[in-house]
Amino acid sequence: MIYVTDKTKKIILSSAIILLLTFTMYPSMITAVLPSAIILFLAITLITFKPKISVTSYVTPETINFKEYAEVYIKIKSSKQIYVEIYDEFPKTVEVIEGKPCYKGVVNEGEHIEFKYLVTPLTPGIHAWNILRIHARDSLNLFETILSYDIPRKLSVKIPKTYAEPSYGALRYRTLGFKEHYEPLFDKVKAYSLGDSLKQVIPRSILIPGGLRVKSFISETYGKTLKPREIRIIPVFSKDLVLKFQRTYSLLLHIIYSLYMEGLIRGYLINIVTPSGLRSVTSFNDINKNLEELRKYSEEEIANVLRKHIEGVMVIDYTLFTRFYNLIRQSESHVLVIMPIPDYYELLAEIPGICTLLNEISKENMRKIYTAKTKGRIYIISHSTDLDNFVRECL
Repeated sequence: MIYVTDKTKKIILSSAIILLLTFTMYPSMITAVLPSAIILFLAITLITFKPKISVTSYVTPETINFKEYAEVYIKIKSSKQIYVEIYDEFPKTVEVIEGKPCYKGVVNEGEHIEFKYLVTPLTPGIHAWNILRIHARDSLNLFETILSYDIPRKLSVKIPKTYAEPSYGALRYRTLGFKEHYEPLFDKVKAYSLGDSLKQVIPRSILIPGGLRVKSFISETYGKTLKPREIRIIPVFSKDLVLKFQRTYSLLLHIIYSLYMEGLIRGYLINIVTPSGLRSVTSFNDINKNLEELRKYSEEEIANVLRKHIEGVMVIDYTLFTRFYNLIRQSESHVLVIMPIPDYYELLAEIPGICTLLNEISKENMRKIYTAKTKGRIYIISHSTDLDNFVRECL
């Protein structure tokens, strides 16, 4: 489908007005020559505007581990000189970390342009690209055609084997206290050896063949109460976030997955807090199962969890943070606030008016977060790398 640009509309309108005025003032066929020639030129240009565009695009590598990067390559070639605007609809479950998924510029006849951008997956699994859309205009900017290319491009993201199951042998422990013993705790009887206290010798063993026997007691070091260090993740999100804001929800998932991986590296036990209790996490599948369960709970059930003042790391989307602020401010948990991110934000940001609006909304949301007062620390998460500050300061 070929469309006329605003420039062409103005030319046609101006030509029609000139033709009407001149023919009214000077009713002659000669007065219609110039406007008619302009309209004829536009018609010929429209007929001849059939650019042949070839597109090459792929994702490399096609398989990566979670938290690694992939590169998207795009190459455009045209049979005529045209002005192009290219928009690549990447999956909502990946994040662009370098470059842009769009391009604006001139493609000369017989030549090509190429560009690429770097992405990181927010979640494990298969990520499929949508269509690649090209807006092509002739060299005089009179006509425009919109072409869509459905190029099969997929990125397979695996869970690293290192994080499939935790290494409990590397768990770190902390001392919670000591048991006080008001009398010795008898453990067992053993044969006497050099260095044992004579006070512990059992008198009857003197008469028994086999040698002396002494009493053995529990050492003071065994009285320590040890408990593994843990990270308690408190996910707080609404059903609307899952259904309507896939990009924001994907970022929330990414943060929880990353906390799990960072916790294993540091030798922590990982638990997730749900309305039905504390759930241990030993794999990515455990995380997914618990989050699937959380989707079923109402906001009131989630609020009941916050009323219990459970200490941990709260991962919450911005809308619920503002709604449950009075409950959150009483908690001593660290709070990671996932900021709202529109789907295809990188493409929307290329539109001047939309870009300004999004920036104003973002500034207002951040202002509310920065002025919030809670017992724990607050971290704003609008990008996958924003977790680094929390990990460095709190884990």
